[in-house]
Amino acid sequence: MEKLSVEFMGLILYEPITYLSNIVLAMFSLFWYTRLKRENSGDSMSQSFSRYFLFMGFAPLISGQAHLFNYYIDHNFFHVLGWSNIAIASYYFQRGSAMDFSVEVKDKLNWIFIVLLIATISTFLLHQFFGDIDLDKTTIGVPGFAAVSIFTGISYVGFIVPLNYIKLQRDKNAGSGLILLGIVLTIGTLVVHSKKFSLGPHLNYNVLAHIILIFCYYLYYLGMRKKIRGHEDTD
Repeated sequence: MEKLSVEFMGLILYEPITYLSNIVLAMFSLFWYTRLKRENSGDSMSQSFSRYFLFMGFAPLISGQAHLFNYYIDHNFFHVLGWSNIAIASYYFQRGSAMDFSVEVKDKLNWIFIVLLIATISTFLLHQFFGDIDLDKTTIGVPGFAAVSIFTGISYVGFIVPLNYIKLQRDKNAGSGLILLGIVLTIGTLVVHSKKFSLGPHLNYNVLAHIILIFCYYLYYLGMRKKIRGHEDTD
């Protein structure tokens, strides 16, 4: 699908609706960051989960600029910076999910999370420097996004889902259940992206995916809040 462009005050702006959906997604994420941060500022789980939304707020703000001003940018480094924020957010999601377990387990897992984070960001950078980058500015899509999907999948399927599933099965934890429901619903974004499903040039698959993500993030927020409050009660 060809990118929609508009001219505003002499500037050629690409995908303005995608840009707006990025801003809306960022605002919701930053709002949930402030709400979780107030739950218990001294609690490690609260800090980890709130920072997930902080970096998930930064990511679309940065990527949104890359979409809007793509006509003037001859590389994808803005996208890489946005993707790196997603990787950091995933690290904090993993770290918060591990807080339900013993100190020994948390410490071992945290090293794995750090290694995965370094590998993820390194892959994004290496792909931009040495990968086969097609800078076609006329069609929707960003080269290298497949790497984001792969590493995000590893973080969620490899760690976040099992950790929350164990907590749900062991303690019937409602917060973990809500998080798992949100993760299941994110499959919708994968389907939309893989099928490039759009409702027209204004509502392309990026916009639709962002709308789905807002609902998924809300479930994450509710689940994280329940887990934080339950974690405080056990301290």
